[in-house]
Formats: sequence, structure tokens, C-alpha cells
Amino acid sequence: MLNQYVYCPRLAYLQWVQSEWADNEFTADGTWVHRRVDRREGWLPTPEEAEDLPFRARSVTLSAPREGLVAKLDLIDAEASEAIPVEYKRGKPPKTGEPGQPSDLAQLVAQALILRENGWRVERACFFYAESREKVEFALNEEMVAQTRAALCRFREDLTRVAPPPPLMANPKCGDCSLASICLPDETLLLQGQSDGAKVRQLLAPSDDALPLYLQTNGLSVGIAGDVLEIRE
Repeated sequence: MLNQYVYCPRLAYLQWVQSEWADNEFTADGTWVHRRVDRREGWLPTPEEAEDLPFRARSVTLSAPREGLVAKLDLIDAEASEAIPVEYKRGKPPKTGEPGQPSDLAQLVAQALILRENGWRVERACFFYAESREKVEFALNEEMVAQTRAALCRFREDLTRVAPPPPLMANPKCGDCSLASICLPDETLLLQGQSDGAKVRQLLAPSDDALPLYLQTNGLSVGIAGDVLEIRE
């Protein structure tokens, strides 16, 4: 939920308050990438129980009541009271040089906060990118923690709204969003008079009610004469 909120507050509201959902190729690919870590519910020992040996746990659900968080962690590498959360992601690392997108970073930092509240020392976190098969590790810092907690506060406030937050303005992220056909960002801004003259982008494939034509006889060809479709032998 936090990942989606940082990606787009309107997306999070539509999904988690208004119960809207739609799949696209990216959400389906994400489900496929997580097929291994989501195969079954995992278990994580306490730091004391894992003190003498490395421990790897998959698909572990943990909560942190003080932080107000609950999450299913893809993978946890634990040893000697230190835990490293590993989040699986489709695609490749960002070209910006950052370890992950801002929304993904918020998600992974939230997992680190959950582990800390459960007694673990967490100083590092890691993304595993399925397409490039790269593991990107980074050090946690207080700025990341503060930004994540601030996003949580904003999210909780927005959940009480009586109407969804406004759409993003001419943002390229809208083209990859599975809820674009429900959100209708450009159309909504245009109707609200907030489009600033920007054109409505064609984010969705146009409807095509025509039927396909199948030719099953060798030697036939198809052509157009004026407005007439001709099948010639």
C-alpha cells in the first residue's frame, strides 16, 4: 500500500479505499517474479535463535504495532542479530544510479522498520531485479527512515478523504499504471479545468469493434477498392 501511495496517492486511494483493481502486463509480470518467494508462508526465528547460524526466510509476514506497519517480506537473510530484507522486483535497476525507485525504496525501508521493531539490527537492505538478475544492496540512513515515516503520515491522512486525490499532471508514470482506465488522469483534469491546456494523451488502446477476416483457401488475396474490401482469387 505504501509503495503504491508513494508512486501515486490517487492510485492508492482508488485501490485501497474504493476497492478498484485491474491487471496489466506489469502487474502480471510482478506476480510471476514473486512466484518463488510467495510459494508458501515462511517463518523467521528471533535474533537469539539465529545467533549461531545464518538463516534465510522467505515470504514472512511480520507486524510492527508501534510503527503501525504490517508486511510480507519476500526474503530475509539473517545472521548474528542482523537481518537484511531483500525485495524482489521486475525489470532492472534505475538508470539514475539509485538502488530503487522512490516507491520501492519506501516499501523496503518500511520492511526494515518492521524488522527493527521485532528485535533485529537492520543496517542494510537489498533489491533483486529479475530481468537483469542483479542484486543491489544499499545502506539505510536516517533520511530514508524520516521520508518513509512522513509518507506514512500523509497516507493515513489521505485515507480519510471523501474523494480521491487529484491525478498526476502529465506524468509518464500514468502510462504504466494498471488503473489508468479507471483513473482517467488527463480526462479528469480536463473536466475539472486543471489541465493547463495540455492535450489528453491516448493512454488506452482505442476500442475496435471490427471482426477479423480469415482466409483459409490458398491463392486468395485481400485488397481495397474504394471503400470496398475485396477478396480476389
